[in-house]
Amino acid sequence: MELLQTIRDHALNFLSIREHARAELRQKLLSKKFPLEAIEPVLTQLQADDLLSDARFTESFIRGRMNKGYGPVRIRYELHQLQIAEDLLNELLDSRDVQWIEAAQRVRQKKFGESVPTDMKQKAKQIRFLQYRGFSTAHIQHAITPSSEDV
Repeated sequence: MELLQTIRDHALNFLSIREHARAELRQKLLSKKFPLEAIEPVLTQLQADDLLSDARFTESFIRGRMNKGYGPVRIRYELHQLQIAEDLLNELLDSRDVQWIEAAQRVRQKKFGESVPTDMKQKAKQIRFLQYRGFSTAHIQHAITPSSEDV
């Protein structure tokens, strides 16, 4: 019983710093040399007590990465690496479609300035940059196409 309390204390210390995904917290506890068969019941209880939530973690992660200028493709990949459920990813990432277009435009403008690219070399450079940042083709197209206000 004492081992479970020690594991719970460590888990709560990690959670007091920031939200964690279940798989991420499991890895951190395993790195502390706790046995997996003792970690799992603690994680299950933390979820039941609503102290550990993949949904809250995913929301926080998306918001943080979005604020740093990353797009949904890259964020999806990173969350997939953290073993977040695909249905949760779809729900939280797809609900922000208009925000992704605005984010792609903001990121492009911050890096390259207000005016949209006119020559193919500049356009290709901006497309590659936005792809690297994780924006979809549709988001990139909106970001590099002149708006009706610019024409």
